[in-house]
Amino acid sequence: MSIVMNQIKSFLSGNSMTNSPNQYYSTSEKNANSYQLQTASHNDPTPPPPYSSGPTCDQHTPNPVILEFQRPSQQGYRWTPSHGLSSGSKSTGASPSVHAPSKPKKKVVKTSQLHFLLPASNPNDMFCAIVTAALVNRYPAPYMVGWKGEGKYNASAAHTAKLYSIKKYLDELPQGGDDDDLVFFGDGYDVMAQLPVEVVIERYFKVAADADRRLADRFGITVEEAHKRGLKQTLFWGADKMCWPALNEAQCTKIPGSHLPGNVYGPKTGGGDVTYRDAKYFNSGSVIGPVGDLRNFINAGIASLEETFDPNFKYKTSDQIYLARLYARQELSRAEQVENEYMMASLGDNATAIETKNITEYHAAIDFESDFVQTGCFAHRWMNKLNYNNSDNTATMSKDVYDVGKTFKPYRIQMPTNVYQSLIKVFKSLPAELATMSARDWVGSLALDTNVATRSIFGFYHATCSKRNLISDFKKYWFHPYAVPLLQAGFKATRQDEPITEKLIDGRKWVYKTVYPDSGAPEDQLGGVLTDFKNETFISFSTICGDYLDILEPRH
Repeated sequence: MSIVMNQIKSFLSGNSMTNSPNQYYSTSEKNANSYQLQTASHNDPTPPPPYSSGPTCDQHTPNPVILEFQRPSQQGYRWTPSHGLSSGSKSTGASPSVHAPSKPKKKVVKTSQLHFLLPASNPNDMFCAIVTAALVNRYPAPYMVGWKGEGKYNASAAHTAKLYSIKKYLDELPQGGDDDDLVFFGDGYDVMAQLPVEVVIERYFKVAADADRRLADRFGITVEEAHKRGLKQTLFWGADKMCWPALNEAQCTKIPGSHLPGNVYGPKTGGGDVTYRDAKYFNSGSVIGPVGDLRNFINAGIASLEETFDPNFKYKTSDQIYLARLYARQELSRAEQVENEYMMASLGDNATAIETKNITEYHAAIDFESDFVQTGCFAHRWMNKLNYNNSDNTATMSKDVYDVGKTFKPYRIQMPTNVYQSLIKVFKSLPAELATMSARDWVGSLALDTNVATRSIFGFYHATCSKRNLISDFKKYWFHPYAVPLLQAGFKATRQDEPITEKLIDGRKWVYKTVYPDSGAPEDQLGGVLTDFKNETFISFSTICGDYLDILEPRH
């Protein structure tokens, strides 16, 4: 590792990010301006990740590899904020009229942030792939909760440690924040980002609004009326095609189906094959929603855990079981309220109000369409890498995944405008040497993982069931060939109070609150992670992933 660190330091200290941000990863031949980075081989297997929900995968032992960085020309891209006023305007010198109307007060725009949490305790190659994917997509520096945790925060002893670690963060908010900030967390060893951060933030409010409308429709009331009654959909959890653990309990047997069409997976939808089943079951491995709502839900989960803990229960240390039970309790409560309202309407104006017992409302919802996170278990048939290279920014799906034979006709899937614009922004941050085609052609050349049934380019992939192929999957993602320059560009862009996007989302300005060290070592300029361990509040990428840099090697 010391060899790796010294080589990175030597390269970066001679190529200041301030003066030359366009250093990049290259496989070109060595020359006077090239630099080689060789990782030392290691033979010690990495312990299995404590947050793994699938079977333990074989640990990858990398061979010595060479990463080559090449210094770019001086004609690289320079990022300049697009906001602000022009300094070229001049005063006319005219005196204001005494009758001129007073200027309207400038509306104060609220500033919010995204808290990006990864439950993890120690690094390995999968962890470093997850961190790389987050940083190149310009999420805030991942905050590791439960890092080297002890006692109830010790994930190696129990998965329920994740609940206590998340609660600690939400209670303390070490980066500051408000209850209406957004928070995302995904398991630190298997939830990998695919789309840039601004897409996911903007998508959140659209998905939440659609979900609120569907919920209000169930009650026959407006969204505004639903909100007054405390009915909301704000916390979007992962969707599974089968219930785990498979118990004869409400979270497996009594929850409602999704809102998706009954033929979403073709004529076999809902059949015996799990692949064609409705993805309606609760997965605790990922969530996005408001800080305050998640805090309430996690607190309720911990309370349930502590009140019902049975040392003889097989799944007593599973965070999944306690949170899934809460979701089921909420859905049963909602169903009872709907039935009571129906009965009252049937009885007419003289009906006496029917009391719903034990009203439970956590604002919990399932990400049915995989807008945020696509789980892998029994879903790979519907996950296809598509090139959105048609003139109207669509991709053509020509594979008959529905098994309809001669009646199948290729169909198109539309790339949303904000996805296109976010990828154009990425293209503009690349060094000139890598921008070898037009921005539009470059976006069209990217293979984007898409759920071809729900027709969603999902924000994250969650490697459930098995993580054995996570590293090979990581190397197939669109950003992998550009990982190093994107890490460097992301480091510069994700500083404290810098805007995540210039547009207002939900009427708010979204900024980074990540605090990187003001003056760190040169190798820190690839970014890094924050942790809740008092002796390691910040760890640079080159330090934490120095033993796993082979994951950045190009595919052969």
